[in-house]
Amino acid sequence: MLSTADANLVQRDQAIAGMKVVMDPDALLTILQVARPELDVTSVQLTYLRYRPTRSCLGSYQVRIRDTVTPMLAHVTAYHGKAWGKLSIPIDDYHHIICQDQVLISLFPGDAGLPSLAGLINRDSRQDILKTLLPASAEAWPADIETLAYKPQRRYVGRINFEHGNSVVVKHYRENEYPKAALATTIDCPATARLRTPRTLGGSQHHQSLAFEWLPGRVLRREITTTSAAHSLYACGAALAEFHTLATDNLKHRTASIKADRLTAAAKTITHLHPPLASLAQEIATGITQKLSQEPPATQRIHGDFSLSQVILMEKGQVAIIDHDENVCGDPMEDIGHFIARLLRYEHTRKITHNQVELLIEAFIEALRKTV
Repeated sequence: MLSTADANLVQRDQAIAGMKVVMDPDALLTILQVARPELDVTSVQLTYLRYRPTRSCLGSYQVRIRDTVTPMLAHVTAYHGKAWGKLSIPIDDYHHIICQDQVLISLFPGDAGLPSLAGLINRDSRQDILKTLLPASAEAWPADIETLAYKPQRRYVGRINFEHGNSVVVKHYRENEYPKAALATTIDCPATARLRTPRTLGGSQHHQSLAFEWLPGRVLRREITTTSAAHSLYACGAALAEFHTLATDNLKHRTASIKADRLTAAAKTITHLHPPLASLAQEIATGITQKLSQEPPATQRIHGDFSLSQVILMEKGQVAIIDHDENVCGDPMEDIGHFIARLLRYEHTRKITHNQVELLIEAFIEALRKTV
């Protein structure tokens, strides 16, 4: 059942007729139990929501199957009428359920935005893809795959585990994102005592996939509640400062106009989510846009999506920065601000206290100042 706030949002956005199904786990559960009785679905849990006002709404779910430990992944997308009409991806009957009100339910690995994902997940066809990505490792087959991250209709990240014990990371992109990612992830960064980035091992435009070396270590996100958290944040800040000095090569620039478009979109989303904040959101977006237009173009390499999840703490104090799909030429303050904003979320979710957050931010900033 929808909360009052969610029900009001559904009512406001009449352009997306099927939003209720996306946002209401009970509605999805009923549909799955009727459409796929052989699965014996017992419950569903919403884990991620992506909302584009008047255009689409996508929800990721974990689907619990009776007598099965690992949940099935699924996502539900409600489209605007015009966007629904443009869907041209062949849709099979097993992995996709077409519902009324322009709603599509996709059962993993079915994905209308990543039509080749099923080939990567299937063990037999996966070997052919890996032989293209990693021809030098042909003797290592067969190989299993472990899902690390999945953004439906955008990107899939998996860890390939070979029988001899080695691992690589494979990323599968939607078609229009592969060229940018292939360029952004090509980094000339020899390992130093402070910084490490994953080497690109292979790529295939035909399969829309890239392969990277697997870097072992501890994800920083899981370390912020430990006694050594401040030390880890200091090491992270020092590594980021060094990363910002790397060559930009042929990276695209994140211009003021691109930032302005994002701010406008954010203000529009806030307006739909909570109308009383509409004027304030627009005022803030306009003010920031005006300031950005007066700044000179930035020319340093930035991560573009920097957070605690993109930092691996390795042995001997070395820090690995991963996931470089969004690398661009820009202002390093974007990475710093984005990182701190993500860190502040942990205070709001009560995982750490305000004082702990302040100490972690102080350690992070101190390292940046000393390293620059």
